[in-house]
Amino acid sequence: MRHDLRFILVCSAFFLIGSALRLATGGLNLPWISAGASRSSTAVAAGTEAEQVPPEVATTVLDFYRAVDKGRYAEAFALALENRWSESADGGYQVDGLASEDQFVTALTDELGANGMELNIISIEAVDQVVLPPAEQMPEKHPELRTLKFLPAGTRAGRVYQVYVKGTLLGRCSRWDWDKHVLVAQLRGDGLRILLPGAKGPRQPHNEEWFLDRNP
Repeated sequence: MRHDLRFILVCSAFFLIGSALRLATGGLNLPWISAGASRSSTAVAAGTEAEQVPPEVATTVLDFYRAVDKGRYAEAFALALENRWSESADGGYQVDGLASEDQFVTALTDELGANGMELNIISIEAVDQVVLPPAEQMPEKHPELRTLKFLPAGTRAGRVYQVYVKGTLLGRCSRWDWDKHVLVAQLRGDGLRILLPGAKGPRQPHNEEWFLDRNP
């Protein structure tokens, strides 16, 4: 009888500890930030809701690209979170926060001009969108996930989605198709945000990151 009672008490203690941890993390869906114990519960959630991606996720991606194309950089910034890189003492680069609106708008104005891209997006579509599997939620694979370490106080990241987008760019003498996998995070109480890896210096234009998988 004592053994049975002791077993029940131990199980209850583990249950309470698990509940406390879930409340403390706020549901953050990042295995590289959370402990390994939360990975299994995240995997179950991702698997059960793999087909339940809100349509607003794809819409956010398309709105971002269209805003960049038309030179509405402040509007694009409001839909995104971008890594801010700084040069380290050894000559490398590291993420030290989020790019501000002024940094984002100034950089794109310098790169693309005040009116948007010289290579216009003449077609764009979201082909597929899924919940990003927990095993892939690692900054080594997706550097843009580092943005979620610098969220404002009181803001928490929920689910992370991956959108496969493709389209066609048209220039004065060229036309090509492009495709890209874009990550979108659900911020609790603050909507959806596209996650951007950011540029590591003036020699790395932003549009190389956003259209990196283009096929001439």
